[in-house]
Amino acid sequence: MINILMIEDDLEFANTLIKYLKQYNIEVTNYETPELGISALALKKFNLRATCRFPQTTNNLS
Repeated sequence: MINILMIEDDLEFANTLIKYLKQYNIEVTNYETPELGISALALKKFNLRATCRFPQTTNNLS
């Protein structure tokens, strides 16, 4: 199984993508904020990380 970490604050879009990819045995874990998503990297192994554009408040995380 492929595991994807996604950071997306649009929950409707995230849920649509999660349901679609599940058909292909791809597990997507979504976090609404970059801080939570980055923290999750220490807890679980992901094959891919996908993000939306980060809001201005996270410029110092680069």
